[in-house]
Amino acid sequence: TDLKNPNFAKVAEAIGIKGIFINKPEDIESGLKEAFAHDGPVVVDVQVSSHELIMPPKVEIDQVKGFALYASRVILDGDFKTLIDLAKENLFH
Repeated sequence: TDLKNPNFAKVAEAIGIKGIFINKPEDIESGLKEAFAHDGPVVVDVQVSSHELIMPPKVEIDQVKGFALYASRVILDGDFKTLIDLAKENLFH
């Protein structure tokens, strides 16, 4: 999707809740420590790449089929760049 998310940490601060924005992997540990140390509610907004594959603990066959269908549609639509970006973001983690 081309929708842009707001900075949810700033949205939280606008209503009086502590907000922490994380956009670099090296800041995750310190951001979470700060959140757990805070006495009260906290919104932790972690920005990730739109091509990042989030893997569940157990992959079901329907999920594999769904991803294969998605990849097939991307190829048939001629949008190879999206598939290449997806591979670059996820193959070498």
